[in-house]
Amino acid sequence: MSKIDKLLNTMELVHYMEKFKNKVFIFVVTEKNYIRDIIPDIIILQSFNIKVVLILGYKEDEELEKLMQENNKMILKISSVLKKNHLNPLPFLGSEIYTKKIDGKVEITGFDTEILKFALNKNKIPIIMPTGMDKRGNYNKLDGKEIALELAKTIKSDMVYLISELDGIEVNGEKRQFLNYSEVIKILKRTDKLDNKTKEILEYSLRLMDFGVDCGILKGETGNIYGEVFSYDTYGTLIKKVDDERIRNAYIEDVQSIYLLIKNEVNSNNILPIKEDDIEEEISDYIVYDVDNSIVALGKLNDYNEAAEIAKIATFPRYQGGKKAKKLCEKLIKKAAKKGKKYVFGLSVNDKMIRLFEGLNFYEVDRENLPMKWKENYDFTRPSRAFRLDLENEK
Repeated sequence: MSKIDKLLNTMELVHYMEKFKNKVFIFVVTEKNYIRDIIPDIIILQSFNIKVVLILGYKEDEELEKLMQENNKMILKISSVLKKNHLNPLPFLGSEIYTKKIDGKVEITGFDTEILKFALNKNKIPIIMPTGMDKRGNYNKLDGKEIALELAKTIKSDMVYLISELDGIEVNGEKRQFLNYSEVIKILKRTDKLDNKTKEILEYSLRLMDFGVDCGILKGETGNIYGEVFSYDTYGTLIKKVDDERIRNAYIEDVQSIYLLIKNEVNSNNILPIKEDDIEEEISDYIVYDVDNSIVALGKLNDYNEAAEIAKIATFPRYQGGKKAKKLCEKLIKKAAKKGKKYVFGLSVNDKMIRLFEGLNFYEVDRENLPMKWKENYDFTRPSRAFRLDLENEK
């Protein structure tokens, strides 16, 4: 890896460190053997000032006494590893979660919030056993997901991760990297095509989203949490209730986010490199697709007298397939028409982008027929294809 690549990776890391600083992430680990694999990720999150809560799972047929014995051993092992890495675990063994039975079903009625607040304020890591205690001092088994839901509501966490053998949600054999509230509802209406586990997770995600909590589905492998939180790479499925989704003009404060998103496409050779200073200088030419104050896609309109180039179309991998690039292109086409341009053009080496141009009624042209000013600065050794759309009917 070159020095520049190392620097860019560090910039990306710092970007996400600032974004998630002091946020509380709740992790429900459904199988005990995944704990060992995710500990390195937890250590990194905590060292970057992201507050972490670990909730252990259990097997349905596991007896309470055995569950408590096994989880006690597991918590001791986790605590030992965390302490060796200068982190401070705080075991929750059941008495900190208040429960009662209603019609034979155990429900959570509250938490020892003072201990929780103390743990999080002192950057300790609560490790929670899936048990609670009723008023008579009796312990009860609890579903880790239910603890996470109630806990997220109590401590105002906006992210719950389910760590299991699943590396995401599959629908009709296709892995979905991102789902919003309405998409989950549509999928659940086709219950005959869903396995029980997927259906259960999706129904649970709706309950989380009703309280403003996002849900991440990740496989319990070392590095998955780190990659999911600190990079543009995707390692599972994010399920999120989108409150605000819009296309807007880019601001100067967006420069770094734009640069990092373009960098991701540059690494895939879909977009030519650009300097951060150039983005700042030309920021008024960019538009962005904003989802809840996060830039997930972007595009740029380059002016060439009677023509304009649709350029730098980039979409965060997780949000690809949602027609965001198409909506950006349509917005840029209208922008060019309002400026009185005779035509717009675009180039790409990416098959998906080429199909997008064709779907918007662009037709392929020889690159030699593009504006002279554009040709003066283009590397014709790049195997790109050019497409044009005349704007007489777009005004």
